[in-house]
Amino acid sequence: MANGTIAFDTLSTSGQITGTAKSVDTDYVVSGSCKVWSFHDQADGSGELLDSLNVSSADDDGTGLVGINFTNAMGNANYSVALANEDGSGTNDSIGIHRDTGSQTRGTGEFNYIMMHATSPNDGIGSLQVCGDLA
Repeated sequence: MANGTIAFDTLSTSGQITGTAKSVDTDYVVSGSCKVWSFHDQADGSGELLDSLNVSSADDDGTGLVGINFTNAMGNANYSVALANEDGSGTNDSIGIHRDTGSQTRGTGEFNYIMMHATSPNDGIGSLQVCGDLA
């Protein structure tokens, strides 16, 4: 069997998707889409992934300390991150801020952050989205 290259400018479906969104420009897939996302539960201390894309695991490194490990690395550490958190009681008034793990401020294979409620670290439900270039 020979290996080769398939080149295309647009991906199209064979009809399983209804509505008008049946194709997408490959430039959008490569440059404009989210490469990592995660919905994870830190409230019970397990770091359980509830749902995700391109995430191998979520670390619970202590109260409010979260590490999201990517299955496929980013091309560099200059990616964009969006965070959202609930404080564990279902209230959406927590924030997430990047944390320095000591060895690196952010990595191509992981992102570490602190879930905060007011001024204190707090475990809860977290969402993370990463946009940038994959390696």
